[in-house]
Amino acid sequence: MIPVDGAVNPWKTTYPVIALQQSSPAHKSLYHAILAQSAFHLYNVHPSGSDISKFNRRKGLEHYVNSLTQLRTCLNTPSPDYEACVAALLTIAVVEGVYASETKQWRCHFQGAIGFITDFMQQTPWLVSRDAWVLSQSLVLSFEVAQTSRTMIENRPTIIDDLCEAVSLQANFGYTIGASRDVLYALSTIRKLRIQLMKKEEIHQDQFATVVEDLIRTLSSEKLDALPASMIEECDTTEPRSENEQKSEKEKKNNYLQVLHRRIFRNAALIYLYRTIFNAVPAIIEQYISRALADTVEFLDLHGGSVSAWPVFMAAVEACSETDRANATKWLACSCALGIQNRHAIREIVESVWRERDEQAIALDTTPDQVEVDWTQVQQALKIDLLLI
Repeated sequence: MIPVDGAVNPWKTTYPVIALQQSSPAHKSLYHAILAQSAFHLYNVHPSGSDISKFNRRKGLEHYVNSLTQLRTCLNTPSPDYEACVAALLTIAVVEGVYASETKQWRCHFQGAIGFITDFMQQTPWLVSRDAWVLSQSLVLSFEVAQTSRTMIENRPTIIDDLCEAVSLQANFGYTIGASRDVLYALSTIRKLRIQLMKKEEIHQDQFATVVEDLIRTLSSEKLDALPASMIEECDTTEPRSENEQKSEKEKKNNYLQVLHRRIFRNAALIYLYRTIFNAVPAIIEQYISRALADTVEFLDLHGGSVSAWPVFMAAVEACSETDRANATKWLACSCALGIQNRHAIREIVESVWRERDEQAIALDTTPDQVEVDWTQVQQALKIDLLLI
């Protein structure tokens, strides 16, 4: 669940450790949520309709219900545990939005998390505990990504902006989805500009243009792909030379994979900017589409791990050339084999957009890369609500 696996993967450390710390309702809720996620993953991996698939689906539903039951109990206690409750809310949202097709209420759990953290803004646990910081930044990132798939106008609660400001002080903010801090700042700014445009608010053209120009300049800088010092893996020079050399090669590869993933995200952010602000057709942003998809294939070929869904989807849905669509198709095939339910929904939307774009191109006697198709409208028509993580 993290692009480049390592010692700081919170789904191997933070979440299970918190779940097993105590036996309170909050910790039990997280425990059952993790098991529900695992069961639904196994349900998706095995052939549909098989006995083992049915068994895992049943176990997933059992743990999911138990998690919700314990969560309701813990939220009604006088002093709920911040880390366990936030971790449980996040995991349940991921179960619903990514792994299971049983419900489409994942946004409700994010809304519930907002109400929950409001009571902790004065205590600022994310400044005291490493685990609390990891969970808080994951919540902020999930909200930012979730906003990009909305078709309706919705201002993000100011509490999330306040939390974002607090947790983004650390240089490795965004590491759990493989993006740089500055790219995520840019996404937040693009979202705010999008709201202005959708609400048809009075816009000061010069000021608006300056902000957009700054965004393009920022996102065009390859410096954003570099890893902060705190994220660079270094080998232990006290170990024997042969072991040290082996570790060094692995660490170099991991560092390169992280840089590669950050580049995928940066180019996807440029695609998102041009589509959101200028309603650009694929021909205008083809260079960013091609770079993001080519880097994705390289990441897969290097066995880097699981590429975050958001950046590749942003490129794949706009792909028009034979090469770009072939690269996108390779990613879709790999993603759909991972046991993650919403990857199939992603493929359905991408292929529907391609089909609609091709049909419009024929009708207009032009090429597909000159046709604009809003994927959020296609998503709505398909009655899908994507959580792109």
